[in-house]
Amino acid sequence: MSVIQKIRDKYAVVIIVLICLAIVSFLLQDVFFGSNSMFSQSTTVGKVNGEELDYRDYMQRIENAQNRMRQQMQGASLDEETQQYIREEAWDQFLREHIMKAQYDELGIDVTSVEVADHINGKNPHPLVLQNFTNPETGQFDRSIFDRVRENARQDQTGEVSAQLVAFDNAIVEYQKNLKYITLVHQGINYPKWLADQQA
Repeated sequence: MSVIQKIRDKYAVVIIVLICLAIVSFLLQDVFFGSNSMFSQSTTVGKVNGEELDYRDYMQRIENAQNRMRQQMQGASLDEETQQYIREEAWDQFLREHIMKAQYDELGIDVTSVEVADHINGKNPHPLVLQNFTNPETGQFDRSIFDRVRENARQDQTGEVSAQLVAFDNAIVEYQKNLKYITLVHQGINYPKWLADQQA
């Protein structure tokens, strides 16, 4: 019994220091080398079908959407509710891109540049064109407004207007791909007449 008491008396401080060092080294190991260490911080916001959304890309999507919203609201400030909507829409857009892209690729759905040009310049303009280029006084589609925007894009040195036109074209492409997909699904549903008669 006295041997154990001697060990307690002589080595208690040493044992406590060793335990403290072990705990500190364990914590420091996790801080410096763990999966969530301060040196290997992940900037991934989310992942869909193996595709990661980087934080910087997500913030860029939000900033672009905010700029578009401010232009539509003639420079008015965005309240918290609108900003939350924009954040959710940016995430939903990422989801749609990556979930639907796999479906479009598998089914061979695509929209050509000729189709986009026809939706902009054709006899029956695309609903997005009608929505964005209406004359505020008449409430009717005005092709001259679109022509002015296109001319501004040519003269704009910053490239912002051109980038907005490219984003607009991409929106038409996504809209049309989605429309083609929905049409394929709708046309693929076969409800036999005998089954309809049986349920009537």
